[in-house]
Amino acid sequence: MRTMIGALVLTVISVAAAEVARPVRYLNVLLGGALFITPFVYEGTLVGTLGSVSAGTALIGLRFRRGLIRERCGNWNPH
Repeated sequence: MRTMIGALVLTVISVAAAEVARPVRYLNVLLGGALFITPFVYEGTLVGTLGSVSAGTALIGLRFRRGLIRERCGNWNPH
């Protein structure tokens, strides 16, 4: 399950790398929450639980970092 979530995280990060698709990075909050909950639902080992909880926490926390938008793409940007 964690492998599938990891692949989805990489896909979301790749899409959100484009400046016009930055709001997509909020999907990582859902995926981080899934990583946070998964070891308790599927009874993971202690190491697996700690790794999954820390990765989920990092995903949720890292979505707050936002750099400057340097490029504009027509009417796609709200400002």
